[in-house]
Amino acid sequence: MCEACPLGFYQEHSGQLDCTPCPGFATTPDTGIPYHTMCLAPESPGQYLLVANGQNTLTKTHLAFQNESIINLSDITGSVTHHFYSATDNFIYYSTQSPASIRRIRWDGNLGLTIINLKGEEVTGLAVDERSGLVFYTLRTGSLRAVTSDRYTEDDIVILDGLNGTRDLVLHQETFMMYWSEGQTIQQYRYGNDSRTLLKNTGQDVLGLRLNPEVDRLMWYSNGQLMSCDTDGDDVTNLVDNASPLFGLVNDYYFYASETGLFRVNADGVTRAQVMSLTSPPTSVSVISTNHQDWGPLKCCGDVPYGQACWQIDRFEIKRLGTDETHHDEV
Repeated sequence: MCEACPLGFYQEHSGQLDCTPCPGFATTPDTGIPYHTMCLAPESPGQYLLVANGQNTLTKTHLAFQNESIINLSDITGSVTHHFYSATDNFIYYSTQSPASIRRIRWDGNLGLTIINLKGEEVTGLAVDERSGLVFYTLRTGSLRAVTSDRYTEDDIVILDGLNGTRDLVLHQETFMMYWSEGQTIQQYRYGNDSRTLLKNTGQDVLGLRLNPEVDRLMWYSNGQLMSCDTDGDDVTNLVDNASPLFGLVNDYYFYASETGLFRVNADGVTRAQVMSLTSPPTSVSVISTNHQDWGPLKCCGDVPYGQACWQIDRFEIKRLGTDETHHDEV
């Protein structure tokens, strides 16, 4: 008995037992679609898939047009481990391993800059606070640190120390919160505080922690499954089985990367299709938007003395890193 093709699939010939997936991350307006011309490209024109799968390249693929371009990172010798795109300044920030460093390069592949070299360390998480222009990162040795994003420095700023196997740092910039994993736990940290707090003990190793700020939910990979919970730690949900720690969310699809390809999964967590083949195993995968976002009042303006940093810890308060000063602006 024939069944209607699921969302994101079509079949132009009646009586067939399988369906053809729409290209890339395109979807369909309904189930049972008979024509490929009814496949709908992702709505956001500024969405790209960004993949690191080699020692000195980043591949960006436009989600609507499926055109691909390569950014050459000719000055690095280690492999890319994490990356983050900032629409505020139009730079890709990335970390390398062996040797460890944090760098940035403009979206068009120009103006590469080494921000800091971290000899003997391993960067396990990377994110950028777009209000303050600070790069935050976690280290395998157990600390959360920060550097300014626009210059080379030999010294970073320790935000928290004495952590336990931190990895996969994410920022919730609307709520001034950070999240990361430590073993089987998810930790939370409010900007400017002196310590982190336990959000959830999942009972299994937490890998690839991600944030969906539109619905205030965290996602992670554990034991072959993609999981999700609210940013208060409640409502734990199993999203997808048989996935990988390199995953994400785009439009109405989940996606994950294997060593040889990228796969999308429908909201049912079961129906899936291969989006593209990969020539080498990826080390970092994300969907980014080049659309600029309004972050509200920006309090860290003007020049900051070398060796110091300005950190906006809520809508009206800043903290001077490197000193004990905290300034508050009245509403």
